[in-house]
Amino acid sequence: MAWGYLVEGRSRRSLVRLFGSYVPRELVRRMAREPERYTRAALLAENRELTLLFCDLRGFTTLSEHLEPLALRELLNQFFSRMTAVIHAHGGTLDKFIGDALMAFWGAPLAEPRHAVLALQAAQAMAQALDALNHELRARGQPTLSMGIGLHTGVACVGDMGSDLRRAYTALGDSVNLASRIEGLTRRYGVDLLISAATRDAVFATEPTTAASLPWVEVGEVQVKGRQQPVNLFTLDVHPAPPGSAREAQLRNWQLALAAARSQHWEEADARRAALRAVVTEGDLLWHLQHALAQDPKRR
Repeated sequence: MAWGYLVEGRSRRSLVRLFGSYVPRELVRRMAREPERYTRAALLAENRELTLLFCDLRGFTTLSEHLEPLALRELLNQFFSRMTAVIHAHGGTLDKFIGDALMAFWGAPLAEPRHAVLALQAAQAMAQALDALNHELRARGQPTLSMGIGLHTGVACVGDMGSDLRRAYTALGDSVNLASRIEGLTRRYGVDLLISAATRDAVFATEPTTAASLPWVEVGEVQVKGRQQPVNLFTLDVHPAPPGSAREAQLRNWQLALAAARSQHWEEADARRAALRAVVTEGDLLWHLQHALAQDPKRR
C-alpha cells in the first residue's frame, strides 16, 4: 500500500509538472484521476482535432519605443495575465507566449467536443477583458492596447515536444500555421477577430442554436501563403442587425459585393462598395471590409 501511494503521488507530481502551467487547475485535477494515461499520451504525442487561437498586440513596436523597459514589462504582464485568466476560464490550454503574442488551443490534453464553441467564447471574452484593461489604463494616464485574434479548427500533432534540454507541451502542424496566418490577416481587414470557415462549421455542428444566434459576417476568401486552396474567413459584427433594420440592408449589400467579386464582376462589386461607403462611417466593420475588397489581388 505504501509503495502504491508513493508511485501514485509521483505520477501526479509528474502530471502537474507537465501540465500545470498550460491548463486550468480544475482540468489538472480531473487529469490527476488517471495520471499515467495523460502523461503517457503527452510523451507519445498524437493527432487531435483542435481549435487554435493566436492573439497578437498591435503597434507594440511603437509602444516599446515610448515606454521604459520596466513599464513595458508591467504592461505586458497585465495584458498576458488578463488573457491567460480568460483562456483558463474557458477550459483552454495556454501553449506559449511569443514576444507580444500568445497561442492557445482547445481539445487537448482533455478531449472536448465543444472545443470550437469554447474557443470562440474565449475570444469574445478576451475582447471584453481588453476593454476593461484599457479603461483602467486610461484612468491612470497610460497608453491603451489593441489586439488581433485568429481562430482555426483542424487536426494538429499535440504532445510533449522539444530537445533533450528543453521540452514543452505544444501543438504543431499545418492547422497551427494557418491559425497564425489568419491572426496576421486581422490587420489587412481592419478587424479584431477572424474566424476560419472550419471553426464556424464546427460551432454550428456542435451547438447550432448558439451558432445561429451569433452575428456572423463573411469577410471573404483569401489565398494564404503555402496553401493551394483559398480560406474563407468570417468575423462577428459588433453591431448586430435586428430584422428589417438599415444594418441588415448594409450586410446584404456586402454579401452581394462579395458575390460579384468572386465572379470577377468588379464593376458591380465596386458599385456595391460605393453604396456602402455612402452609408457607413469610417471605422465601421463594413467600412474596413469594403476597403479591403478594393485591394483584392485577384482584380490585378
